[in-house]
Amino acid sequence: MNAVKSTVQNKLQNHRAQAWLAAILMTTLLAACGGGSDAPYAGTGTSADTNKFPVVTSTQASDGATGIAINAKVSAVFSIAMAPATINNSSFTLLQGNTPIAGKVAYSGKNAVFTPDAVLALNTTYTATLTGSAASTAGNLLSGNQAVFPASGNHVWRFTTGSTSDTTAPTVIATDPINQQSDVALNKSVNATFSEAIDPLTLSNANFTLKQGNATVAGTLSYQGRTATFEPSVALSAATRYTATIANVNDLAGNALVGTSSWTFTTAANAPLPASGPAAVSLRSSATFAILAGAGVTNTGATTINGDLGTTPTGTINGFPPGIVNGKIEATTEAASLAKLDLSSAYDDAQARSLNAISLPGDLGGLTLAPGLYVNASSTGISGSGQLILDAQGNPNAIWIFKMGSTLTTGTGSQIILAGGAKANNIYWSVGTSATLGVNSRFKGTILADQSISAATGAVIEGRLLTRIAAVTLQGNTVTVP
Repeated sequence: MNAVKSTVQNKLQNHRAQAWLAAILMTTLLAACGGGSDAPYAGTGTSADTNKFPVVTSTQASDGATGIAINAKVSAVFSIAMAPATINNSSFTLLQGNTPIAGKVAYSGKNAVFTPDAVLALNTTYTATLTGSAASTAGNLLSGNQAVFPASGNHVWRFTTGSTSDTTAPTVIATDPINQQSDVALNKSVNATFSEAIDPLTLSNANFTLKQGNATVAGTLSYQGRTATFEPSVALSAATRYTATIANVNDLAGNALVGTSSWTFTTAANAPLPASGPAAVSLRSSATFAILAGAGVTNTGATTINGDLGTTPTGTINGFPPGIVNGKIEATTEAASLAKLDLSSAYDDAQARSLNAISLPGDLGGLTLAPGLYVNASSTGISGSGQLILDAQGNPNAIWIFKMGSTLTTGTGSQIILAGGAKANNIYWSVGTSATLGVNSRFKGTILADQSISAATGAVIEGRLLTRIAAVTLQGNTVTVP
């Protein structure tokens, strides 16, 4: 046994050394190319190849959260499946100051849960850590927020308890498809969003089911943020009624879901045309937001927002009125927090895409592009008053994903023109840093930015302006959710 343990430790040490060497080489190459400032960091989601190197995509409480129930468990979700043997009391710890908190660690799917042996102290700050010794099933070590991606390192977050226990039962607050929805796509996944974080270890295919009549549909189950997703193993049948059911699920304080949550939907009569290009990016609850920011929203002039407007953790919203919001305003609300979690998942998904990637030039003006995944490690945009045509070639399900390592900039009077049945809802711009849309420009698609988004005077957007960390700035714009 000692010989085996020694061999494993040697492999882990070699792996760490290789990972750090790779990071150093990457930094050197970036500096040589003038791109050092855009080096990706775990924890920001920037350019993280999370299909290979694991990162933590969400935790039960964001770093710095307060008012956490004293009877709650501590949980984290990984980007990929981990080796269960590496998720244990050595790699997942909880400290009060320098004092370790005793508890039990469990792992299932992509979820790790630390259950304290006793309730936590009132109004006290705790530090949770997942160490760099946690490894994926392929043996790649965790690249936490304390390391330069893809080097191995710890992921650390802190939270402060409140003065009460959580005694409120969780509920299902949203589903996709919604109850009684018709014409649902045959390749649709089934999602349920809860009122609070649930214990992922209580979620399984036994208590989240999808049935056609009495026949259970086979599929895989995942959990991220507050949303559980059931992905059918095969396409659903056309013109068929399905029933989704969730029962016997607990929140992180052990409160059980009250009763059973069940909803039905009917699939489309005919299968849609197969989508051209990559698979769509799932926005989940962030899909209803025309504007979503991390550090506030500022507007000057007669801006009209056709969709929801939200910001968290900074709740500052200026310029409404005179700006008009034809939707909900969510400033540091539960809905905004959930949408931000889903936005981060969507951003990480888009940044991780690499299959059949096409090189994306720095200037898109004058181009006509077919559906596909387009990638530029630096910056891109439309210079001057140029036009970019996106041609779906007769397929309304065609998808475009534009992934860039740094900025997106469009010029004054520039336009994106849709042709051949292309839809703005099927266009995604994954921006490594910030996006700037020019004066009187016409933009199509959803921007998923790591940093800020600015729309200059008169810019019209059919899509969404969603940023993970910084602010959204508007100047007499019209933004419409497609």
